[in-house]
Amino acid sequence: MSSVRFFGGVETVTGSKHLLEINGNNFLIDSGLFQGIKFIEKKNDEPIDFDFKQIDAIFITHAHLDHCGYLPYIIRRGYAKKIYTTSETLELMKISLEDSAKLMKNKKESKHYYDQNDVHRALLLVETVKWGHTFSVKGVDVEFRSASHILGSSFVNFKYKNDNITFSGDIGRYGSMMHPLPHELNSTKTLIVESTYGNREHTKTVVEDKLDQLLKDAVKHGRTIIIPAFAIDRTQVILHLLTKLTANSNFQMPIILSGSMGIKVTNLYKRSHESLNLSEDDFEKILKRIRIIEHHNDLENFVAKSIGPQVVVAGSGMMSGGTILAHLEAFGQDPNNIILFTGFQAEGTLGKQLLDGDRIVKIENREVKKFEVLAQIDSLEGMSAHGDRTDLLRWIRSSKVVPERIFIVHGEQDVREDFKVYLEKNLASKVVCPKEEIVYDL
Repeated sequence: MSSVRFFGGVETVTGSKHLLEINGNNFLIDSGLFQGIKFIEKKNDEPIDFDFKQIDAIFITHAHLDHCGYLPYIIRRGYAKKIYTTSETLELMKISLEDSAKLMKNKKESKHYYDQNDVHRALLLVETVKWGHTFSVKGVDVEFRSASHILGSSFVNFKYKNDNITFSGDIGRYGSMMHPLPHELNSTKTLIVESTYGNREHTKTVVEDKLDQLLKDAVKHGRTIIIPAFAIDRTQVILHLLTKLTANSNFQMPIILSGSMGIKVTNLYKRSHESLNLSEDDFEKILKRIRIIEHHNDLENFVAKSIGPQVVVAGSGMMSGGTILAHLEAFGQDPNNIILFTGFQAEGTLGKQLLDGDRIVKIENREVKKFEVLAQIDSLEGMSAHGDRTDLLRWIRSSKVVPERIFIVHGEQDVREDFKVYLEKNLASKVVCPKEEIVYDL
């Protein structure tokens, strides 16, 4: 007998925490922070109706904070057993969790759920696993396979006697510039699948063409293009495109990578190039082409003295913190400049506010500042690392046997409902949109 409960990642795209009970053991799949508007973030404060000390093992699908950012808090609450993930995810978690703890410490209105000591203790509990290798935990066979979402990302299968349950994590795109195809889905009775883009299909717009035109216009008009970018994966794709498009000696303009996290991740991607579509030489070209601003004094000097044409790539991708705020303040008040978004902006974030046309902004770091953004706002569509509904259906159909039952998670409520209808039209599976903390027998 087995069951599953969801403590996050339902009715929202953040906070994924799924508790699997199988063979009398409690396994937690992912441990994500809630992120976005304040009432969503406050869910991090709500007590979870489960003793973390009763968990027998934790399995992390990938290193995005909405899947692993709650982990050090669980350690603070007393969890001291093993955490399983891939070696690449471990390396990315070292970067993302340390940065998260730093932001909590520095941000004036942020609650400090954990600190660097909690992060260090969490990382010491990690045991790395290889894709395609079956190992046993408490008598249950476990296998990680590549999800091709970001470096090291996986979906995880649990098998015990007649039970066979798979958690998708986040599934990447077919035809990704950075990643090989997702591994085919194993035969499974029950599938817990994400639905971030479950109600839409990615635009077929050629990203390179639009970016190329924006760069040419920047040179012509002497403007600064500010690109808020997620440090993991999105930054590396953008830098690759910028390096490629500005390779011509007649089209030289500064490309600035601002912030230590993006730099660390780029170097890690270079070391891990064998599992990616880009070569070591591709990453060498990127690192030779860009100017790196890592330290605070260098950042202050840069924003005080630099002028366009130039491109600044900085985190965070939704402008919820990081060095992008310094660049927004420095360059965002000039109507000649452009703020170029390259991904999803969650409700309640500064990025979403700007995309929706609200130009009077408040930025919070060590102090609170309020000003009007006069720069032009634009976006590059089609750069998401999430598979759309067609990709997700293709991945589910890659299994030799269609799952008997599918739980849809990690999506806004209306998106989940639309994806449920879509799957029911295309698959002979029972499809469920679960609710938080309800026990579902499998």
